[in-house]
Amino acid sequence: RELGDASPENVARSIQPHLLRMAATRAKARAMRDAVGIDMVALEELGDTQPAEDFDQGTAAEGHSEDFVIRFGKYSGRSLGDIWGTDRGYVEWLSANARDEAVRAAAKCLTDADAAEAGPAAPAE
Repeated sequence: RELGDASPENVARSIQPHLLRMAATRAKARAMRDAVGIDMVALEELGDTQPAEDFDQGTAAEGHSEDFVIRFGKYSGRSLGDIWGTDRGYVEWLSANARDEAVRAAAKCLTDADAAEAGPAAPAE
């Protein structure tokens, strides 16, 4: 018996009595992935992960934001510094939109530091 995104063959034995709910969860996760363009958006897809490392505004101010490790999404396990080198737009997005305050603070610190190094923008003529 298959219900959309879930069947007894592709769920754990303990989930089999709850196929309808699992199918709904997977369908919602697929819709979210399509809508926001992020590979992993549902907690159920993350598996067993440890919470993000402790991080506060003081640490960010000391210049360690590039060492902050992301624990979700397509860059899971990579530091903000690594991500900044390959996908600055993602770090900028995190600085404005991340739900986790620690992630948002670290990303903002990194983007603000880059803006400060760049100096004032030249006036448009």
